Amino acid sequence: MPKQADVSQEILTYLSLHPEGETGEEITDWWMRADKGHHATEEVRQALALLLEKGEIEEVRGKKRPVLYRIKR
Repeated sequence: MPKQADVSQEILTYLSLHPEGETGEEITDWWMRADKGHHATEEVRQALALLLEKGEIEEVRGKKRPVLYRIKR
């Protein structure tokens, strides 16, 4: 299992390529397609929580869409 800091850094790199944001599901799908590990959902959830806590990303909430995560502007 990759270290949480490594997962977080890879997610930041991924989000830099998707400046409008991605849902948690989209990020998890990317992580699984990249064959990053068997515990993709939990790894991504923990990394997103860490990045939110550090203020590096933000959640964007809409009324009729899932939460998006993007690099904090």
